Amino acid sequence: MPSPLRAFGAHRTRNPYEGRQDTRKRRRFKVQTRELPKCPGVYFFHGHEDRLLYIGKAKSLRERVRSYFSDTSLPRPTKIKRLLAEIERYDVRPVGSELEALLLERRLIAEMQPLLNRQHKRFEVYPYLLLSKEEFPRLTITKAEPVEGQRDTETSVILREMRDLMGRDMNAGLRPLETPPVAGEVDGLYLGPFTTPRHAYWALEAVVKLFPLRLCDDKIEVDPNGRGCFYRELGRCSGPCIGQTSREEYQKICDDLVELLQTGRAPQIERLKAKMER
Repeated sequence: MPSPLRAFGAHRTRNPYEGRQDTRKRRRFKVQTRELPKCPGVYFFHGHEDRLLYIGKAKSLRERVRSYFSDTSLPRPTKIKRLLAEIERYDVRPVGSELEALLLERRLIAEMQPLLNRQHKRFEVYPYLLLSKEEFPRLTITKAEPVEGQRDTETSVILREMRDLMGRDMNAGLRPLETPPVAGEVDGLYLGPFTTPRHAYWALEAVVKLFPLRLCDDKIEVDPNGRGCFYRELGRCSGPCIGQTSREEYQKICDDLVELLQTGRAPQIERLKAKMER
C-alpha cells in the first residue's frame, strides 16, 4: 500500500550539495595538510576564481584543516557540505597564540566578508583594560575596539600569574571596583581582551593593588590642600591630585605596569611577590 504522505506528493528534500564532493580532491587536500604547522592560526578556504568562501581560527592549524577532509560519510551541516563542494584551495596564517587567532579571525571576517561567514558569525564584544594617554593616565574598563597598534594581547597570561601570587580564586565571589566602563574610541593602551566583564573587573582590582593608578574620570588639577578621592583613602590610588605623587613618579608606575604586562619577565614577577610579602 503506498504511503499516504506519498499520495500527497510529500518527499524528502535533497541537499543540493550532497554527492558533489570530489573524492580525489578531498584526498589531495588531506595529504597536503601534513605540511601545515601544529600551531594556532587562521585558515582561508577559496573557491572558483579564488573567491573567498570561509575564514576560521584554529588551536592547531594542521588538525583543524585536516578535519574538514576526513570521512565525509559522517553527518555534516549544509554549510560544510557546500564548503567542501566548492573549495579549490586553502591557505593559512600562523600566529603566536589562540587569542591572537581569535582576534585576527574576527578582524579579517569583518574586512573581507567571506561568503560562508557572513550569515553564520556573530561576535562577542570583549572588554579590555584601558590605560589612557593623559598627563596622569587613568585605568578603566572599555568595550571600545582598539585600533591596530593599541592592543597588547598577552596581558591575560601575566594577570593570571598575578592572581596566583595574590592567592585569588577567579571563580570566587568578586566585588568589583566601582569604576564606570568607558564608551567610544579612546586613545591609549588596550590590555586584554578578557572573556567576560567579571574577568576584566578582577584584572582591574589586581592591577591597582600593585600599581596605584587613578581610576577617577576627573581632570587632574593638583591641590596639595585637597582631601583626595575615595580610592586614595582605600590606598588604591597614589594621589596625584593632591600632590602625593609627582608626574615623574606617576609615569614610572605606568611604565612598570606596561613593562610587566608586555614582557612578563620572571624578575618582575619576583619583585611583585617580594612587594606583597612585605
